[in-house]
Amino acid sequence: MITHAIFELSGGRLTVNVQHQRVPGGARVLTVFVPQAPYVLAAPDGAVMAWDGAHLVPVLPGEGEPVADQDYTAVVPPDASLADLDPAEVGRLRLLGRRIEAAHLPDLDFLQELGLLVPSGGALRPTLAAILLAGTGAALRAHLPQAEVCYFHHATNDVEFQFREDLRRPIPALLLRLSELIQARNRFTPVQVGLFRVEVWDHDESVYREALLNALSHRDYTLRDVVHVHHYPDRLEIMNPGGLPGGITPGNILRHQPKRRNPLLAGGSGAAGAGRAGGCGRGQDVQPDAASRQGAARIRQLPRRGDADAARVGLRLGFRALCRQKAGRTAATLARHADCAECAFA
Repeated sequence: MITHAIFELSGGRLTVNVQHQRVPGGARVLTVFVPQAPYVLAAPDGAVMAWDGAHLVPVLPGEGEPVADQDYTAVVPPDASLADLDPAEVGRLRLLGRRIEAAHLPDLDFLQELGLLVPSGGALRPTLAAILLAGTGAALRAHLPQAEVCYFHHATNDVEFQFREDLRRPIPALLLRLSELIQARNRFTPVQVGLFRVEVWDHDESVYREALLNALSHRDYTLRDVVHVHHYPDRLEIMNPGGLPGGITPGNILRHQPKRRNPLLAGGSGAAGAGRAGGCGRGQDVQPDAASRQGAARIRQLPRRGDADAARVGLRLGFRALCRQKAGRTAATLARHADCAECAFA
């Protein structure tokens, strides 16, 4: 109730963590943890107030200029502890990062090496990034209830969906479950390449996993909203909360220097091998190329249909379907269909 009230009063720009505590003497108090915002927050009447250590005082023009963007995932919740981490998820994270030198360290040293555990209040405590990557279900609900993904499967291109699953898990577990959901409904076209039969999938797993990881790593976790994944017959649409980082627009996203909204989270997931997650995310369509010389499907990424606004970024992963004439043909015959109308993007 209090968290929601503060969220509403701040116009959706302030997310706090409220904990019930009992102080000596038996009295119960509410502790409100307010993370530092990377921008100035104003009251509905336009007044900007700041806490000077004892009182709320007005901030004069020029005194409240925004500082450099803060990494929200580097915040350490005041009541967080090592009990908020799931040993099984830490093991999963270690397995993904088995190629890095830190993977051979004990659990606590491994997480410290990734910057996910930091000394705070005389003890090692997990950052929000650590909870996102290896937290328990209870820790995610308490500290990051917005860290959720809603998967929708559409049997047709209509807005109505036939299946939905809501997921709130650590990011590596999320990627695994989302891959299962997508791959179970993924289709392929058989292509004959010499003596070999190649299966060209509508959606290449490495491409959509990278897109999902980008959405989870670069979304704005200060917003009380969730990631939506819509699986249509001819495309995947992934929408995550938060606009594009400062200076990046749909027009320059392919040329702009990569910029990470959550450096600690992106760095931790990248170092652990969950994916690259090092850039800023790009709106792209995906086209399967008939077959590579190694006899495997190859994905070519085509910049197209960027869709972003101040509150949400959308990414569409489409595919170039093989027409009926292409199916079963040899690699040499495939080249004749380069401009086939049936092979156009849906």
